[in-house]
Amino acid sequence: MTRAWQDAALAREIGVTGNKGVGGSTDVQWGGPHKHRVLVCAQSNAAVDELVSRMCKNGLYGPDGNFFRPNLVRVGNVKTVHPESLPVFIDTLIEERLGAEKQGEADALEEKTQKQSAMLRTKLEEVIENIQVQFLYLFLVAPQFFLNR
Repeated sequence: MTRAWQDAALAREIGVTGNKGVGGSTDVQWGGPHKHRVLVCAQSNAAVDELVSRMCKNGLYGPDGNFFRPNLVRVGNVKTVHPESLPVFIDTLIEERLGAEKQGEADALEEKTQKQSAMLRTKLEEVIENIQVQFLYLFLVAPQFFLNR
C-alpha cells in the first residue's frame, strides 16, 4: 500500500497521477489547456500492457474529437510489466528524470568551472603583465644589472 502511494506521488510529480491496481494500471493525461486524467485498469497485467501498447501506437480521441497521443505512466510490479511498456513505466520515467537532473547539475558545474578558469586566466595575464612592466622598469632604471651578466 505504501508503494502505491509513493508511485502516485512520483507520477504526480512528473505530470500524471497513478494508483497501483491488482492487475496493474496506467494513467492517461489529455493534451490541451484542460487536462483530464483517466485511470485505466484491467484484470491482468497483460491486459494493461496491451492497452498501453495500443494507446502508444494508435493514440486516443479527446473530448473535442481531436486525435492526440497521451502521456502515459504505467505503474505496477516491475516483474510483471511487458518489455514494450517499460518506456512508460514509472521507474523508467523517474530514472530518466533523475538522469536529466544529474546532467543539468553536471552542466552547471562545468559552466562554473569554465567561469572560474576564465577568471584565473585573466588574473594570470594581469600578473604576467605586471611582471613585464616591473622587468622593463628595472631594465630602464638599472640597465647595468642586465648588461653585465
